[in-house]
Amino acid sequence: MSNYIKGFFQGLGSLLTGLKVTGREFFTPKVTEQYPENRATLRMFDRYCGELTMPHDAEGHNRCIACGLCQAACPNGTIRITTETVTDPETGKSRRRLVRYEYDLGSCMFCHL
Repeated sequence: MSNYIKGFFQGLGSLLTGLKVTGREFFTPKVTEQYPENRATLRMFDRYCGELTMPHDAEGHNRCIACGLCQAACPNGTIRITTETVTDPETGKSRRRLVRYEYDLGSCMFCHL
């Protein structure tokens, strides 16, 4: 009989502990952002990593020199580039040119590497 009473009070104590946590959390202010309504005042944080962009110059041409470092640095192989070698008519030197830059957005971790 004493085990039953002891177990009852232990269960009651754990129930009250859980209710105390729930009650405290119920009265704390919420931080939910109401996105469509607050677009004018919404501010993105400096460390926001939700976009992956290719750098472009003022005329809209990409500034990629097709070195392949982004493909090598990508931790999960999301970025794939295709290049071709072209000869510069002025200098006669051959250089690489970007043909295709593609990434799999579904597996990207937005690591900015």
